[in-house]
Amino acid sequence: MSDIASGSDFERLLGAARAGEPAALGQLFAQLRPYLLLIANETLDPRVVGRVGPSDVVQDTFANACKGLLGFGGATEPEFRAWLRMILERRIANVHRDHLATEKRDANRERRLESGQSGPVQPIDLAAPLDSPSGQLMAMERNEALDKALQQLRDEEKLVIDLRLEDPPWTWSAIGERIGKQEDAARKVFARALEKLRDFLQQS
Repeated sequence: MSDIASGSDFERLLGAARAGEPAALGQLFAQLRPYLLLIANETLDPRVVGRVGPSDVVQDTFANACKGLLGFGGATEPEFRAWLRMILERRIANVHRDHLATEKRDANRERRLESGQSGPVQPIDLAAPLDSPSGQLMAMERNEALDKALQQLRDEEKLVIDLRLEDPPWTWSAIGERIGKQEDAARKVFARALEKLRDFLQQS
């Protein structure tokens, strides 16, 4: 995956974004979008993906970052990346809280009605872990591990992941043309890259 321009280039873009230039902010976001999409794909519970997809939570992350950009106190690309990751993690936690807690509450209510019981069922706050320092630390450690895992991939594997996580995703035939391989070979590159990521994350 391509990285944001470092050093003076990043400082220039960040300064322009803070000054209200949407093109600069868009450039910063565009370069981090595939990375955030990968995190969202790995983190979102499959039970909510039919209602809220990875691209949705990433878009909401960017919207929240636009509103809170003046509150970002960092000055470097790693700090900016970590800041966006934290916004994304919180957004995903809220999605899980809103959808899964409601789903659980409805299921509990049905069971209580079937058994003749009554009374309110309290929802589970799935966002609570991120509200604690330990929860925030765990979220950062997961994403730092993912950062390291991505660095283990070959350039071709990173490119295939980027293209497949685009919105809308590239077709396998188009990806194959881009990397100079057949469609089936492109699928295998993607599967091999994901397997490498899983193996590295399990070892970390």
